[in-house]
Amino acid sequence: MSEKEKSNKFSVDKPFGKIWKKWWFWALVVAVLIGGVIEFTEPETEEPATAIVEPTTEPTVTKEPETEKNEQTEEPTTAAEPTTEPQEHIYDNAIIKDVMNGFRSEKIGEYSIIEIKSDQVTEEILVDWYFNYVEKNDFNWCMILYTDKENEGVYAITGIINKDVKFNIDEYGDYSLGDSTNGITYIPDSENTLKEMQ
Repeated sequence: MSEKEKSNKFSVDKPFGKIWKKWWFWALVVAVLIGGVIEFTEPETEEPATAIVEPTTEPTVTKEPETEKNEQTEEPTTAAEPTTEPQEHIYDNAIIKDVMNGFRSEKIGEYSIIEIKSDQVTEEILVDWYFNYVEKNDFNWCMILYTDKENEGVYAITGIINKDVKFNIDEYGDYSLGDSTNGITYIPDSENTLKEMQ
């Protein structure tokens, strides 16, 4: 064999014999690996999209039964409207404020404020408010502030309710009991009723 043939033989064998030593081989391997990782992670994001697409096509086929179901559920809500007629409790929207010491450096308790019109405060409302809210919570005091009368309302602590009393308000916006000479005083009894004191 001539030297030329030998050199041709080596020149042909050299690139294919040590392919793993070539930079483009490793670049190809890395590209395949990256492609595999991307392909592996993409189905996770695509699966919810296909899951969302499938249900949207099904309801279009069965729209009529769904509308019938909606109509059936609407009927009980119209029938259930009488249960919503009784008003919500006045204390559902109560505002809780901190009672601070004289230096306003320490919280020493809490009090509750409810804001409603004076004509909404009926004896029924007072009974519900006192027995289901005032007695069941550990506030220093509870008050109903009339929205149609300035700094006037109802003041209650355990054992006594003063209606149509005046409130004092300080520079911090905190309320305290003021003049109660023209107010009506109620005492709760064991039968869950309020008795007016004469």
